[in-house]
Amino acid sequence: MQFFENLSQFRACLGKVRKWGRTLEAIEDSEKCLPGVTYSVGDSLTWLRTVPVEKNNVNKKPIMVGTQFPSLVGNLADDDSFAGILPIPSSDEQNNHAPALVASRRYLSVIYCEQGKILLEWAPINELRAITEYSDLSDRQYFTRPRLTSNSEDGGYVSGLRTVALEPGNLVIFDITEAVRIDSSSEFTGVTLRVTVEENFFHNK
Repeated sequence: MQFFENLSQFRACLGKVRKWGRTLEAIEDSEKCLPGVTYSVGDSLTWLRTVPVEKNNVNKKPIMVGTQFPSLVGNLADDDSFAGILPIPSSDEQNNHAPALVASRRYLSVIYCEQGKILLEWAPINELRAITEYSDLSDRQYFTRPRLTSNSEDGGYVSGLRTVALEPGNLVIFDITEAVRIDSSSEFTGVTLRVTVEENFFHNK
């Protein structure tokens, strides 16, 4: 996980790399984008502007990437171009109160906070328990926290997760070896992006 205090720090560290330069452009131009609508540059960069319910004047429905809106998030996830950054819990996970974390193999997950606050939970996938097989079609796999040992008193889930809180201006990048979910309590305006792991891309763009 790479954390950046602001876009200036991000630009100074990675801005000279073409794919990160395009990522910056997408974030800076995101105010022109409709909330909840997926935009892309080929299959190399995909992004979605996220706003809380009170700022979504189109249909008065929340455009969030949290697990508290499983039906809406599920609809967004049907768009495979954005699959892998939307942390959608399975029905079993919802029943166990342990929403799934999601990981991708072909894209890095990038989250930028413009306003509000974003609480993220994440962990290396080798510390988690897979609850689905990897899907090459959607490029995503779901994970959950490992269960406590059988002699534990409550038989529940260990935490074992790192947390990071994004304030306005903060940006974070998650590697393909990490799984992440956005806490359902998060209300924010920002941008969630998927950036290819390939270094050479954006041909003829």
